[in-house]
Amino acid sequence: MTIKLAQGWQVMLADLSLILFLSTAAALETRDPADPVPPSAVTAAGIVQESTTPVAVFRAGGETQLDDWLQSRATDPREQLTVLARYTDGRRDEAVRTAQALATVASTQGLEARIVIEPGADDEAMALFAFTAEDQQLARKLLQ
Repeated sequence: MTIKLAQGWQVMLADLSLILFLSTAAALETRDPADPVPPSAVTAAGIVQESTTPVAVFRAGGETQLDDWLQSRATDPREQLTVLARYTDGRRDEAVRTAQALATVASTQGLEARIVIEPGADDEAMALFAFTAEDQQLARKLLQ
């Protein structure tokens, strides 16, 4: 079989893509649904968000206030707002108060926020917008 030089890389790329697709499908077929969430579902923020990635992040303590930030961005009804507060030793109550304050500001904008409090290396609070996993259930149902 002779392959023209101009078409060789395209055929090779198609073959590699097919191999990748088949190996991924085989791995998904053997995965136990009872297994915990895979490590790839943990976002850069450190929280599990049902295999979603934040599309917008607000960090408290900057020059911009949360209400101004929320007003400046267009939201999608499929997005979920999560208020994340991390705390170091002995500062859990302060993190809870900070998270509640951010969630209250969000509720004045008509947004319902999920609150997550977790220990961390630094004391920080943030608000994250991410697409909910409910929209991803269609693909999961096809696998079953």
